[in-house]
Amino acid sequence: MSPRIASLIIRSYHNNPKSPLTDRETDVLKGLANGSTYSYIAEKLGLSTNTIRTHVKHIYDKLQVQNKTDALIRARKDRLV
Repeated sequence: MSPRIASLIIRSYHNNPKSPLTDRETDVLKGLANGSTYSYIAEKLGLSTNTIRTHVKHIYDKLQVQNKTDALIRARKDRLV
């Protein structure tokens, strides 16, 4: 089994399969949960910092929260990360 497939299988056991977030938004949220900066997340995912900001806005909208702390609390409660 390839490492990518194994990672997907492991992730499916930990994350809520009915998550309103896209895979990329989940990746960004995981970065925030790890305490990473927008620029570090952008570099790690091969995106621009502005794209990360856009993903964060979408995350806030989908989770109906106003800030990072509330997003992370909701994400952990709903098993999104």
